[in-house]
Amino acid sequence: MKAVLSSPYKQLSGKQDTLVNMSLGGNPVVRTLVIPSNPQTDIQTSIRAYFNAASVAFSAVTDAERVGWNTFAQLITRKNSLGQSYTMSDKGLYVQVNAYRQLHGQAITDTAPAVTGSGTITGITSATVAGGNFTLIYTHNGVGGFHLIEVTTVLPGLQKKAQDGDYYLITTALTTSIQAIAASPQTEVFAVADMKFTLAATNRIGVRITPLGAGYVSGTPFTKELVIA
Repeated sequence: MKAVLSSPYKQLSGKQDTLVNMSLGGNPVVRTLVIPSNPQTDIQTSIRAYFNAASVAFSAVTDAERVGWNTFAQLITRKNSLGQSYTMSDKGLYVQVNAYRQLHGQAITDTAPAVTGSGTITGITSATVAGGNFTLIYTHNGVGGFHLIEVTTVLPGLQKKAQDGDYYLITTALTTSIQAIAASPQTEVFAVADMKFTLAATNRIGVRITPLGAGYVSGTPFTKELVIA
């Protein structure tokens, strides 16, 4: 299905009835809404619980603690689905940081993290499957913090680029989807049996790596579609 937009609209974002509006490659795209076959999986339920717990916990922060979160949040710029820049709110940053902390097995903190960079991912070199393991090699310029690693299932032959909703944490053991930054090029090995999707050599997939600072503040995600060797 294709749609053409006319004045005064240039781009649309969001759901309308059974259609989803988005931007792809700088062009407006409309596609049919697809409902996940099982939106109540253990992983999804756990992640939603982390965000909910952090949202509830924010109501207990002190005025002084909130100033710290607000000061940090004003330094962070994000882009929405239309490419428009915006500044995070103090609660938004608090919830994001503490959701990642819980995902990594850490307790919720009411103290804003120190202002540090998260570095950037500069490339994904290879993905291989052998001996029951999935091995990912990538490059970066980070010096401290973590990397959040996600993958897609096998991409359809006609799908050139994976969409945001195609990515999932790489393993069902949630904490192992966040790995500490090591020397670049960095190699991460995951047991195929622990992965979200069953993947094999010659499969074409999407890989997304998001740098997280030492305080679990996310940087710019790096994505790549590649064929598993």
